[in-house]
This record gives sequence, structure tokens and C-alpha cells, in this order.
Amino acid sequence: MMMAPSIKLCVVMFVAITNLLMNPSFSYEDYDPDLGPIAPMTSYEKLLTDCVVKYHPPCDNLYIFGTIFYYNETISGDCCNNIREVGKQCHDTLTTYIISLKKSKGKETQILQRSKEIWNECNHPSPQPSPQQVQNI
Repeated sequence: MMMAPSIKLCVVMFVAITNLLMNPSFSYEDYDPDLGPIAPMTSYEKLLTDCVVKYHPPCDNLYIFGTIFYYNETISGDCCNNIREVGKQCHDTLTTYIISLKKSKGKETQILQRSKEIWNECNHPSPQPSPQQVQNI
């Protein structure tokens, strides 16, 4: 006789769980049907995204917030290495994007010049004095 209540309990639990799984009112979707489906990224947006994810901290923050362009921040050796790894196309693409931002209006020439300086600085660094030269100073 003890078996009957446990079977009833199992059947009740099975029905309750099945009901919860099949009842759409308990599901959640992060989708607003009024907005329609999300449009795929354009090739430019994809290029921007691909470029941004190649930058590593702290260099990513320098680019994302444009501090190297707006505030003439010094580029570290690690960031220069990262800029070289990412390549000229990404460097130029992000420069173009930064110029397109509203807060860049009126600073386009300054940003382009700074972008060229950064690229040249990272790809043609000033020669470091040799230990012999340092001793002679």
C-alpha cells in the first residue's frame, strides 16, 4: 500500500514538470516582434568589429575612447606592438570611424595627423642609444 502514494507523487510531478516545460507563458525571449529581426552587420560594421577585438588592454581603451587622438597620449611599446599586429588597414579604419563621430567635428585634420604620427612612431621607432653611446655621454 505504500507504493501507491509514491506512484501518485511521481505522476503528479511528471505532469507538473511537463506542463511547465510546454507552457509558453513561462518562457522568455529577448525579442521585440514590433522591431522585427536584427539586421545583419554591414561589411564596414563587421570590419570595425573585427578590428576592435584585435586590440588588447590597455591599447583597446586608447582606441575605443580616442585618447591617443584627442589628448596626444604617449603610446607604449606594448601598444605599438599591438598596433603593428593589428595592421594598417585596421588602424586607418578606426581613424576614419573616430573622425566620423560627432565629437570629432572640427578636429579631423588633427586626428588624421595624429594617426599618421602614431603609425610612423610604432613602425619606425627612434633608435635607442647603444650602451657604448650612453657611456660616452
